[in-house]
Amino acid sequence: MKKIAFGLLILLPLSVLPALAASPIKPGISCTKLGQKRESGDKEFTCIKSGKKKVWSKGVVKKSGAASSSNSVPKSTNGSASETMHILGKDLRITPAAKLSKVEICKTTDQTPGGMSNGFPRPKELYRPAQDAKVLLIPLSFTDRPFRVTPINSNMVNSDLDLAKLALKYIEERFEELSAGRFRVKVELLPQDQWWNLDFPDSLRGGWGAWENMDELVRISNEKKPQFQFNDYDAYMFIASNYVGAYNAQANFKIAVKNSKTGFANIALMSGGLTQSSLYVHELFHSLFGLEDLYLSPDFGGPSVTISDYGTPAIWDIMSDNIPSLLNWSRFLMGWLRDTEVRCISDQSASTHYLTSFGNSAEPKLTLINLADGVTLAAEVRDNGNEKGLLIYTIDTYIQAGQGPIKTFNKLLSKGMKRSIYGWDISVLDADKDGVLFDVAKTDVDKYVAPTRKDTNVGSRPESPIPLTGGDLIRKSNSTAEISWNPSKYESYRIFVTGISDFQKVYFETGIVDSNANPLVVEIKGLVCGVDLRVMTYFFTKKGGQGESRTEEKILGRSQC
Repeated sequence: MKKIAFGLLILLPLSVLPALAASPIKPGISCTKLGQKRESGDKEFTCIKSGKKKVWSKGVVKKSGAASSSNSVPKSTNGSASETMHILGKDLRITPAAKLSKVEICKTTDQTPGGMSNGFPRPKELYRPAQDAKVLLIPLSFTDRPFRVTPINSNMVNSDLDLAKLALKYIEERFEELSAGRFRVKVELLPQDQWWNLDFPDSLRGGWGAWENMDELVRISNEKKPQFQFNDYDAYMFIASNYVGAYNAQANFKIAVKNSKTGFANIALMSGGLTQSSLYVHELFHSLFGLEDLYLSPDFGGPSVTISDYGTPAIWDIMSDNIPSLLNWSRFLMGWLRDTEVRCISDQSASTHYLTSFGNSAEPKLTLINLADGVTLAAEVRDNGNEKGLLIYTIDTYIQAGQGPIKTFNKLLSKGMKRSIYGWDISVLDADKDGVLFDVAKTDVDKYVAPTRKDTNVGSRPESPIPLTGGDLIRKSNSTAEISWNPSKYESYRIFVTGISDFQKVYFETGIVDSNANPLVVEIKGLVCGVDLRVMTYFFTKKGGQGESRTEEKILGRSQC
């Protein structure tokens, strides 16, 4: 089961000035009305939420009537007018595909099987020959937590039902956008007279670590709703009222249920957090495709998000943070990227490649370098100002979900730049607004050496070197709170507070503090009302934030303004 809480969608009706209609659209620039669609060039763009901003999406190539760009020429690979070959893609230095390794060599074998998967072969239960899926949203209503059809008070803009309807549309649009039209999801909302109106109080736990919620859904299904059949949809997403202090989201595939022809169902849960639009999509990628969590889980001693030169793909993949984006490796796992769009390197000493952005062009989108069984180096193209840049990352399937199985070099390579890693030099020869031309050369410097792998119990939490109890978190006022711990065998700590929906917004930070106090009581200041907050505590075995560490996450529910 995979869980994370992130992504905020605030829906405010705003007018759009007619004069803006003629302005050219660029991905990432600000827009005004969520859900608005505009055409520019050969693409249709949608106004989406990214963090706290409303921005234009990357766009989807229009299915008909799209004119070729000035630096592209038609390519008649399969008769599709949308497939083009860009000028850099015709460079004679490009190594022919026949001289590269077979793509199967770079289909990295998953070395931590048994659940979600970051490699091949894909779980057989998730094979989808059809290019679409059906998802059913099922509202849950408890005696003390009803699923509301009207806002709880005049300060609230949307009811639970309003949020569900908005989520339905958002899910469909994001799958269309992220797959460039190669995969579509049809989402339906269970009719109101069939909602799961339960005759007992809320039995779902909130906050991080409520793993038993999925078991509780199965119990409710088996005991309270035996007439409901899990037969007609590819995934079932249960949604509980947004009016709750600490929410919980999780999903899994092939969950055993009694009332199903197969005996199983793909199930996701949004217990609160209904405004966090990207979270719906994140959880459905778990239940429909078995994608792993790419963030660092507090269960394994790490923060949920790290943004540094080399770290989790927080700004590149929705499985790491709330950014509506995907790495091409994720697309490859789901079958959205064709084998012909992937270039594989294993023992070639030197080769030249051209990659373009993911879309409807038939040109390559991903270059993979096989470092060892289960470990791969990847390169793909991302926006980099007025031209494209090269994103480099590592895929290590020995690393479990939630422990950083993919790490990205977050500084893109532009024309003239080179990165040396694990015995390979990657040098960008040229780049334009469509793609990147680059060399890959094998070296004898810093070659990849497979580490000695320890047997791990998948899904278990490792033993911590820092014994810990407590964790009481009390709000003192709208702007202050207090957290207390009983730690031992530690020499320093760090505590900081962010918004649940925006990890980059920091409200409080202690920095690294040398201390071995027990109990440890810290006053938290600078908080705000009306926002759910995330309190992160790090303990270290050595002074200065060094040595082994332990991480704990607590949720501080919003206070009324």
